[in-house]
Amino acid sequence: MKIEQLSLRQDRADVTLTAYIQDARAGEQGERCRPAVLICPGGAYCFCADTESEPVALRFCAMGFNAFVVRYATVYGSGVERIEGPVMYERRWYPTALLDVARAMRAIVDRAHPWQVDVAHIAIAGFSAGGHMAALFATRWHEPGLWRAAELHGGPVRPTAAILGYMVGDECFQSDDTDCEGVRSSERVRHVMKRALAGDDPGRDVLRDLMPARLVGPQTPPTFLWGTASDATISPINILSMAQALAHQEIPFELHVFAEGPHGLSLASRESASSDEMIRSEVAVWVSLAECWLENRGVLV
Repeated sequence: MKIEQLSLRQDRADVTLTAYIQDARAGEQGERCRPAVLICPGGAYCFCADTESEPVALRFCAMGFNAFVVRYATVYGSGVERIEGPVMYERRWYPTALLDVARAMRAIVDRAHPWQVDVAHIAIAGFSAGGHMAALFATRWHEPGLWRAAELHGGPVRPTAAILGYMVGDECFQSDDTDCEGVRSSERVRHVMKRALAGDDPGRDVLRDLMPARLVGPQTPPTFLWGTASDATISPINILSMAQALAHQEIPFELHVFAEGPHGLSLASRESASSDEMIRSEVAVWVSLAECWLENRGVLV
């Protein structure tokens, strides 16, 4: 395996794409390219979580993918694993992070030959805030303005599939005066993310732009969603709303809500666990379920 790191922006050294490139596979006509997956770690838009980065990339490599991890722009940059004390946000970070994801996708396509990537089979995966960013890209990849704002050429890149784990969704960006009866997302986390992405006093139009379920349309790729019913940080209502939107648009999807497990499980195995609490064998099966789903969708070929 070859591991490379690519800088995505001249003004932010922490915004990078890390590539995990395997040897090309042998085929009837010589070497065959591999499918690819772009992984977006979570971190409440304050940092990019290490537990949702390399361990996930290596697990997807074990399936047969070439894997890529994008560390998009966050409030603190890379390397910060906790949120402490009051945070002052001097600027809006949306759509900065989304543009970074677009840059990462374009970089994969532009380097498809040396990286041995099958450009017809590029999935996007994300967890928590990274799941939100992956969902936004999956629903907005077709917008010309996204690629112009990122100063990219060569046309839009459509993800073949999306894998969204305990994603931040529409509920987290509801206006304060919206009725959210029955929703239990951590108010502090919700507040931090809203401020990180949209500033101190975002208007309703800005917040609506941050709601991926509202943006689901015919352009949205098939989607695999998973989370836990006991997640006390990000309510499973977020993935249920996304599933409902996909169903309304007749977009193929698969949904798994496991009974128990805290937020931030990543692989839910020892490979990614930061503590024993994060090892949940009954939840870790999401990986094999996703692998089977990707094979059935023709993404993993």
